[in-house]
Amino acid sequence: MRRELFLRILNSVTTYDEWFIQKPDALGRMGFTPIQKMTAAIRILAYGISTDLYDKYIKISERIAIESLKRFCDAIIVVYAEQYLRSPNVDDIACLLREREERSFPSMLGSIDCMHWEWKNCPTAWHGTHTRRSHKPTLILEAVALKNLWIWHAFFGMAGSYNDLNVLDHFPVFKSMINGSMPPINYVVNGHRRTMGYYLSNGIYPKWATLMQTIPHPTTVKEKLFANKQEAVRKDVERAFGVLQMRWAITHQLVLYWNTEDLNKIMRTCIILHNMIIEDEGEHILQWTPPTDDPISLPYYVRNPSMLAAHISSRLSRIRNRSDNADLRRDLMEHLWNQFDVFRPRGRIMPCELSTLIAGESSSPRFTEPGVDGVDGLVWTVDENYVGFQMVGIEKVGIEMVGTEMIGIEMVGIDKVVIGNEVGIGDVVRVGTE
Repeated sequence: MRRELFLRILNSVTTYDEWFIQKPDALGRMGFTPIQKMTAAIRILAYGISTDLYDKYIKISERIAIESLKRFCDAIIVVYAEQYLRSPNVDDIACLLREREERSFPSMLGSIDCMHWEWKNCPTAWHGTHTRRSHKPTLILEAVALKNLWIWHAFFGMAGSYNDLNVLDHFPVFKSMINGSMPPINYVVNGHRRTMGYYLSNGIYPKWATLMQTIPHPTTVKEKLFANKQEAVRKDVERAFGVLQMRWAITHQLVLYWNTEDLNKIMRTCIILHNMIIEDEGEHILQWTPPTDDPISLPYYVRNPSMLAAHISSRLSRIRNRSDNADLRRDLMEHLWNQFDVFRPRGRIMPCELSTLIAGESSSPRFTEPGVDGVDGLVWTVDENYVGFQMVGIEKVGIEMVGTEMIGIEMVGIDKVVIGNEVGIGDVVRVGTE
């Protein structure tokens, strides 16, 4: 944390809570300074150490250190939560769509996952509901993070015995979608127009229209490309958890407090400070403007209970639609395939008809390239729909349909290329080397 950010937070905290201002006691002696109190609170969050260790370093008692931490968390949440724990507004959505288009996942709102925080002083009577497979009580944090590690959504406090699906069933991340307060999202992917964003998740999450998982066992080249890109982008939330725990070690170590309300405030404070540091480092370029005080007219369906219930049911059905998940995955696969055109044939052989190859006739076509001697290859058949090419003396090979998009790519170390069943008898193919 830079000195300028520290002084900015100090000024806001002292303005909100006069307890941080230095005052004389009953004997006229000056008390602790605001810097002492705030430094004690931040050191507890940053290092996770016990509060009785500050009597030697900051010359502050344990009671004042605990009081400083609680009041500091209250002040940070009241002053900065509206800005640094906000849901995406219209400008944020527009910025997200531009960034996600550059990362090949249009209208992706972020990566979602859960993190467990071990609760050492969990009451014994609660161990059964807060203990997971590690046999230690924990509390769960659900978060949505971006590429720059900004945390958009944070839901904390559920017992550690729950899994990610149980947390998701509370719908905190989809609250704005359900009540209709999320800004409209319109985008086109693979020629299909869509009006609802989605989050990248791991395999435990259900296949809903708003959640996009990877492909566990990809077989085709398109599936492998999609799986690699999805897993790479989804790591944003894992990186955000790691940086959050590194900057604020109290979220990584055993929590020593008893009250769940205090734990909730500590976690929210750490996330707010995490986002403030990201903004201070220049990673989050979007400027926040406070909302206006103009009265907002409620939607028509809110004033009618029966219409409100029907609206919520309709929204939930759209969010949980599994067929939309499959359609979106296919569209994203085609979008990635068309965008990452890694095949660049520099050599080719004379076209040959698959009907001749399927008949079992083998040949040795000749590769030609300007200034390069040809390389021999052997062609043989696998079955009536698939044709394999065994290349001799070539480390990398690609296959392309004539007049259509590329359907195959083979990387280094693999000496067999298979054409998918899009190829029919009599179609013409060409083979090229890179």
